[in-house]
Amino acid sequence: MKTVAVMALAGVLLAGSAIAQETSGYPDMRGQWKGTNEGIVLGSGMYHREGGKAAEPRTMNKEFTLDIKGQDGRRFWGEIVSKDDTGPLLGVIASDKQTVYYVDNTGGHITGKLTGSGRFEICYLRPSKETMVAACNLFVKQ
Repeated sequence: MKTVAVMALAGVLLAGSAIAQETSGYPDMRGQWKGTNEGIVLGSGMYHREGGKAAEPRTMNKEFTLDIKGQDGRRFWGEIVSKDDTGPLLGVIASDKQTVYYVDNTGGHITGKLTGSGRFEICYLRPSKETMVAACNLFVKQ
């Protein structure tokens, strides 16, 4: 009886550790994602230098490509590419396997949601003294 109880406890512990270490099943973010953001900008900086006067708020529509070069479980990395600029990005997928967070090297914070196979919508916020940006973009995997 004691042996059966020890074996049952060992089985529960092993099953628990397998669940805790599970990293498969996250969406594959690797590849190119394209989309056009709709944003409002005040100031000037990387990705947002063109159009209007920097001292006045201006609306922008700008094409971006996310080139996701690698992924390890929920973590991914790559580049943000526009016609004028390219910069690094680092991201993670939340445990719900739909919510996406990533950061860039300009101080931006991005939150998004996978909305279907090969599609996700993000919203980007960049608060700074030099450049303020609020924008959303629907990306489609190419």
